Amino acid sequence: MSETPSFIDTEIDGRRDELQIRGYSLYDLAERATMTDLNALLFYGELASPEMSADLQSRIQELPNVDASVQERVAGLPFHLSMFEAIQFALLELSHFDEHQDNPHVEATIDRCLQLQKQLLQLMAVRYCSSQGVPMPASHSSLDLIDQYLLSFRGVPSEPIEKQVVSAIMLLFATDPECPSDVAVRAIAAANGEFGPALLAAMSASCIPQITRDAEAVFQFLDEIDCEADVDQMLERIEACELQPPAMIEAQSEEDPREEVLTAHCLALAEDREQSGFETLVTRIEHACPQQQTTVAWPLARLFHYLGLEHELIAPLLVVTRLPAWTAHYLEQLGNPLNCGWKYTGHASRKIDDSDDFL
Repeated sequence: MSETPSFIDTEIDGRRDELQIRGYSLYDLAERATMTDLNALLFYGELASPEMSADLQSRIQELPNVDASVQERVAGLPFHLSMFEAIQFALLELSHFDEHQDNPHVEATIDRCLQLQKQLLQLMAVRYCSSQGVPMPASHSSLDLIDQYLLSFRGVPSEPIEKQVVSAIMLLFATDPECPSDVAVRAIAAANGEFGPALLAAMSASCIPQITRDAEAVFQFLDEIDCEADVDQMLERIEACELQPPAMIEAQSEEDPREEVLTAHCLALAEDREQSGFETLVTRIEHACPQQQTTVAWPLARLFHYLGLEHELIAPLLVVTRLPAWTAHYLEQLGNPLNCGWKYTGHASRKIDDSDDFL
C-alpha cells in the first residue's frame, strides 16, 4: 500500500443531478461498493483492491477499543441528551486518548480516522444499551463496520439485504449534498493533530444535525401512521393543508437525487419485511401535499422503520459515514494548505465495471 495518498481533490458538489467522489458516481458506489471501498477511495484515490480491503479491515481490528473510563462516562450521560449530543461529548473524550495525536504522518491520520469510526460506534452502542437497560452485545473482530453497527444496536447478526441497505445509506451520506463549508475544512486543517475538536467543528458546520432532526421527525410521524385508525381522513386533512407532515419543502425546490436511490431500497426492504402495504400508504401521504415535496429524510426514516432500528440511531450512522470524507479534506490540506479545494481534478467520469479488482 502506498505510504502517501494521491492528493486528488474531492468533488462534493451536490448542486447537480450527479454527485461524485473522485470521479465515481455516488450512486454507482452506493450500489456496487462497500464502506471499506469508500475509505480506500477517499484516503488513496482508488477503490480498494482485495489486498487493500483486507489491510484496512485488519487495521480497524487491530486498533484499540474504547478506554473503559470513557465508556463509563458516555454510558452515564443523562438520558434526556440526544444521541447527537452524546456523539459530541464522545468525540471530545476520545481526543484525550488519541495515541496518534503527535504524529503528523499521513498513515497515522488515516489510523486516527479508522479508530474513530470503530470507537464511536462502540460508544454509541454503549450509550444506547445503557438507555435501554440491556447488556452490550459482544464485539466480533471479524465484523466490518456495517455488521458491527447492526449487531451493536439490534443484538442479532445482519442479513444480506440489511447490509446492502445500510451500505447504500453510508455511501450516499458520505458527503455533504452542498459544497463542504469553508469553516469545516479549515477547522480540520488547523487542528494540529487535535482530531476530536476539529471533527466536532466539522459536524457543527455540516448538514448532519438538520438531516438527523428531519429524519427523526418523519420516523415519529410514521409511528403515528401505524396507529392511525382512519387513514383516509388523515389524507384529506393533509390535502386540505390542515395537517402538515414533517420534513416537507416547497415543490419548486431542487430535488435531492439521493432520495430516488433510497426510495428504491425502501420498496425492496418493505417487500422483504412484508410491509408493502405500509410503503404504499406512505407514498400516498407523500403525494397528498400538492404544493410541497418530501426531502431525503423520508426514505431514510422509512429504511430505519423497516430495519427495526430506533430513530436516535440515525445520527451515529451518519457521523461515522462522514468521517472519511472529513479526513480526506484534512489530508488534502496537508498537501496544499492554501487550497481549501473540493474540486476533483482527475478523470471526468469513471465507471465501475466487472473487471475492477475490488469486485
